[in-house]
Amino acid sequence: MGVKGLQGFVENAVPGACVQVDLREMAEQHRRAKPGHVPTLAVDGMACLRLWYSCQAWVHGGQWREYLHLLEEFVASFTAAGIRLVFFFDGVVDDDKRKEWVRRRLRVNKDVARVFQHIKLHGQQPGRDLLCLPSGLATFSTFALKSLGQETWSTTREADYEIASYALQNDCMGILSQDSDFLIFDTAPYLSVSRLRLDRLCTMQLCRDTLCRTLGLHPGDLPLLACVLGNDTVPEQRLQCLRSKCMAEYRSRLSQTPNHGKVFAVAEFISSNRPSSGEAEGIVRLPLSDIDRVLLEEGVRKYLLPGQRSPWVNSDSPSPPLVCEMERFSSADIMQAAKEKHIRAECFIVYNVLYDGVVECSNTLEDEEETDLPPQALLYRPARERLYGLLLPTPAGSSPAPAVKEWFVFPGNQLKEPDLVSPVPLGQPVKWHTLPLRRKPRFERPVVWRRCDRDGAPCDRIPRHLQPAGLRRGPAAAGYAPYGRGPPPHLHLTAGRSCASSRSDVFTPVANRRRIIQCVSRKSYQIYIYTGIKSSECHQTESLAWRQAGFLEEFAVCTCINYILCSILSPVCSY
Repeated sequence: MGVKGLQGFVENAVPGACVQVDLREMAEQHRRAKPGHVPTLAVDGMACLRLWYSCQAWVHGGQWREYLHLLEEFVASFTAAGIRLVFFFDGVVDDDKRKEWVRRRLRVNKDVARVFQHIKLHGQQPGRDLLCLPSGLATFSTFALKSLGQETWSTTREADYEIASYALQNDCMGILSQDSDFLIFDTAPYLSVSRLRLDRLCTMQLCRDTLCRTLGLHPGDLPLLACVLGNDTVPEQRLQCLRSKCMAEYRSRLSQTPNHGKVFAVAEFISSNRPSSGEAEGIVRLPLSDIDRVLLEEGVRKYLLPGQRSPWVNSDSPSPPLVCEMERFSSADIMQAAKEKHIRAECFIVYNVLYDGVVECSNTLEDEEETDLPPQALLYRPARERLYGLLLPTPAGSSPAPAVKEWFVFPGNQLKEPDLVSPVPLGQPVKWHTLPLRRKPRFERPVVWRRCDRDGAPCDRIPRHLQPAGLRRGPAAAGYAPYGRGPPPHLHLTAGRSCASSRSDVFTPVANRRRIIQCVSRKSYQIYIYTGIKSSECHQTESLAWRQAGFLEEFAVCTCINYILCSILSPVCSY
């Protein structure tokens, strides 16, 4: 997220700090310096989203195939130059940065409001100056990149730290990002993604050494500079008095204060108070309150990568251990499996729920003036409650799991506190009065399914990318069909048909047990959990037990829950 004003300072006030570089030449130099080592770029995926997403119809969510093609072109440009890419995406939001996260989400809400105002006034989407990235783009991008064979990671702590640490430990040729924090970390060179030219494969490098020479600082002083100027750990307003004193002293010695004098003034203050060689914990000598001193020490430590030391803090003091607040509600095996899949970017939300019970959802394109439609965060909450109930089961006779803290952005939510959402057991019915719906859903409406079996029965209403491999034949194999009424593609079925008047529908499954399928009616969707089957022969029908798990109004949510429970947890569930 960066240091306040540092990027602009380096680009405009530090001669020679911004250098145009040819990535092909950098890669060749890297090969010569380290024979046998493949030139690697650590890529900040979150910083690349606006570069990647150049779809025209962005207000409608854009085109997935078009976006996937843009990602393919991006990867191919580096692959042709022999450069390996390793992508990182934010997997968590640190508690220390929650206030900054909230501030940015509320700011984007204003941008969303301007988008709807423009649409209502002009009848068309605004230009890219008001571009709002589609909700979930980062999550979908991780899976898209993995489908292209790229190494993709989701972080378990602050993403900047993990990227800088990986680049340092793996001798990366650079970090591709748009975050001035990478000028502060003592790690691989920082390469600007906003200045990247794919056609020529060149960009701008911001030189850390040049910045230090200009300011008269050592690399170990940069973390303190970042904290005094203001970053995501130390709010800019927190040390306003200290910066004012620095500026007053700086001006008293100069007849004319240069542009960006604040950075020069803070650098001079740090240089004049630098501890002598061998002395540690230099922050204790600064004229600060105890609270500000502790905050600064914490901020400086967050820039120290493994094995690095600082003259400003005691680097030997151990970091506080990470505490899994939900560990008593899940086994160690499940927790470890969820963490591994989270790191490999193979799952979504599960680790966050199991680890500390905190999840978040960023801005979506929702009109705050449209009161007839409920916010998506509230509409899908019953489904999430049951997901939490599956992930945090409560043994009989024990106290229930604590509520999950949801930081979900939607119109009217000022994000002052998280919403507390309690896990709900699957057998518990939906409380309809709590749903923001004008009409109670009608479950008695007939349910119509088409056959979906291994014999190539019609499944032309199922998107091709969601069909099981054995079904990708016949009319649907040629392309994409829109969502419609049809059986779930994730469960192979043989002869049988739905019974609209009964909860016990007759089918013979030939797939794994405990799969989620969705019943789709014309006006309402229901999710059912398959809980058991006695039949082992494909041609013998058997009555199945289904349990109603919730009410939804989007097929996509059904697919999402299916993916989470069947794909993500499959290694740790006994089918």
